[in-house]
Amino acid sequence: AAEALPDMLVELGQAETAAAEPCAPERFREALSLRDNPAWRADVQLMLGRALAAQGRFSDAASAFTAGAADARRGDPKLLTELEAGYLGVARFDPDHQTAAAERIERLLDQPPQEDAPAQRQMLAELALSRAWAGAPPSEVLPLAQRAWGDGALLAEPGPDAHTVYLVTGALASIDELELDLEVLEAALREARRRGSVMAVATASYCRAYPLYFMARIPESLADVEQAVRAERDGWAMFLPTARAVWALGLLERGDLVRAERALTLENPERWVETLVYAPLLDARARLRLLQRRPAEALADARGAGRLLDEIYGGTGRGVVQWRCAAALAAAGIGDREQAARLCDEELEIARAGERPREIGVALRTMAVLEEGERRIRLLAEAVETLEASQSQVELLHARVDLGASLRRAGRRREARGQLERALDLASSRGATALEERAREELLAAGARPRRTALRGVAALTPSELRVARLAAEGLRNREIAEALVVSRKTVDYHLHHVYQKLDTTREGLAEALAAADKD
Repeated sequence: AAEALPDMLVELGQAETAAAEPCAPERFREALSLRDNPAWRADVQLMLGRALAAQGRFSDAASAFTAGAADARRGDPKLLTELEAGYLGVARFDPDHQTAAAERIERLLDQPPQEDAPAQRQMLAELALSRAWAGAPPSEVLPLAQRAWGDGALLAEPGPDAHTVYLVTGALASIDELELDLEVLEAALREARRRGSVMAVATASYCRAYPLYFMARIPESLADVEQAVRAERDGWAMFLPTARAVWALGLLERGDLVRAERALTLENPERWVETLVYAPLLDARARLRLLQRRPAEALADARGAGRLLDEIYGGTGRGVVQWRCAAALAAAGIGDREQAARLCDEELEIARAGERPREIGVALRTMAVLEEGERRIRLLAEAVETLEASQSQVELLHARVDLGASLRRAGRRREARGQLERALDLASSRGATALEERAREELLAAGARPRRTALRGVAALTPSELRVARLAAEGLRNREIAEALVVSRKTVDYHLHHVYQKLDTTREGLAEALAAADKD
């Protein structure tokens, strides 16, 4: 019936959004063409904006949120705040809306919200990410993120399908609050699975891969990001280039340069080249090119990331991409030591202004690579000491191996072995195989005889096995796991058989075995 059709189209659009059906936005548009009620239209525009954002159509999503705000201004302040938060959440990723978004964010920064009602939490999430990406100290960002999260209240409304909760996790990752970031994302992932939302599962999985990577939990990070990228075939594209960047970085820690190259390949790169989410992909590709000994191409990619972040988007992305570090190493690789030193000095100054140990440690380690002898050792020792105050184990691992190698070359073998043995033990338990092999080679050169450690615990699992193991540990039956991962029941049985063997456990002890691995 004509009077029921708009509401039915909206319900269908909601279901198709959760199921990652690409036609979902058209359901909302058709519904909007059939009814003039302003309050109802504002609510539908909010749903439309979220569906478009999940597909990575940030400009279209911003337009939908703007149209909804025009209707909501006639009498629904709460909905207006949600639409405003939705607009700001996507506008930052699109150059056409960047200037307008920046102006609105500046107004919010001048008058930060004081209430923690659901709609206000979304604004707090926006403020937390804006300050984090602008380079504010953790002491300013963390309280905003905690208020926005509200011990889980943000998940109740608007839920894991909205991008708001991922603004909070982005802010937490940027300031290196990785443990809290994981706590938020695991709650979001549970709720996304409970609701059966393919889109939300993909987004939460990608976002969780990021802190897992920095915590040097490499197999787990790869398991999550591969699940997210697989959802591209279902229509997920919200953060696709960035997800592929994290995928490539994890593969580089495994020493797999060939697969990292493939991971960075986008089907339609022209769609993304001027968007903010393309900058991490350029940075990851620059790091791959450095390992491939192609410094000129690495410098072009690193500077491309810098152009997006600093020129097009007005200086953002702190805590996500330190493009000057890759650019400095590339400049040194082509013999331009002056440019390399200048980039390092700039990066260290910016990092220290933000009072973030991870960024400071990475800048110090990069600067050390350009030095020799005792000067290099002092910088690396400072980097290690700084990174010990960070939650980023992967950066600490790199700094320890670099320091151990430098000490070994300086003839200080005993000190070198201390650093390298600690790095080897952690790298081998976390699946960081490239660093593990480098640490072992340096130990051999330092006169030690390290045992070749077999992969153990979570590091021994493949990404597919780990995905299945996690869901089994949460209590899902094999049939439910198969449905969640879109695989056959036989595949689930096969993976679990190997999981039990590798972890030396049973179904009943699986959750405990995985929890113990997380603590290690």
